[in-house]
Amino acid sequence: MRRNPKYNFFAFDAAADKLRAEGFKVINPADLDREAGFCPTTLPDDWDWSTYPPGTDASEFVERDLDALATCDAIYMLPGWEESQGATAEHAVAKWRGLTVFYPEKEEVSKAEKRKQMPIARGCLDYFPNALLAVSNCSWIANEQHNPGEEMHWAKEKSTDHADCLIRHLIDRGTVDTDGIPHTVKVAWRALALLENELETRND
Repeated sequence: MRRNPKYNFFAFDAAADKLRAEGFKVINPADLDREAGFCPTTLPDDWDWSTYPPGTDASEFVERDLDALATCDAIYMLPGWEESQGATAEHAVAKWRGLTVFYPEKEEVSKAEKRKQMPIARGCLDYFPNALLAVSNCSWIANEQHNPGEEMHWAKEKSTDHADCLIRHLIDRGTVDTDGIPHTVKVAWRALALLENELETRND
C-alpha cells in the first residue's frame, strides 16, 4: 500500500468489488484498515505516502495481514506488487502454504498481445519448414489411401490411438515405412494429432 497515493485504497477496493462480483469471498486489506479506524481520506494530499499511517508501525500490519492470509485459499496480487515489501512477503507466504495465486496483469493480456505471442510463421513455419512439408505430404498420402477420390480432410474417426502409434513409429525412427513415408515423419504427424485433439478438448 505504501508509496501509492491514499495507500492504494482505490485499487484494493476495485479489485475486491470485481472478485465479489465473481462470487469470491474477499478479505480486503483496505477494509481491515477501515475496521481498525483508519481511512486515508483523512490525511492531507501532500502526505508522505511512503510512511506508515500516524500512530502505527510495520509490526501490527504484518501480524494482522498474515493472520488474515492464514484464513484464505488464494491471494490476488495487484499490479506492481513486486515493488512492495509487504506484498512480496505475502506472496512468498502464500506460495509456501500452497495457496492459489492470481496475477491479474497476466490474466488481462489483450487479444492483440496474445496474437503477438503466437507468431505462427516465424515461430513454426520458419523453424520447421522441411519437417512441416514432410508432415503435409504424409497427410496427402494418408488421404489418398483412406479417402480416395475425396478432398483432403482429416477423418478423425478412422484412427484414434495416436499415442500408441506414435511410440510404434518412434521405435522404428530412422527407417522408412512400407508406404514410403519415414517413420519419424509419422511420429511428428501423430504428435500433432495428439496435441490437436487435446487442445480441442481443453477449449470445449
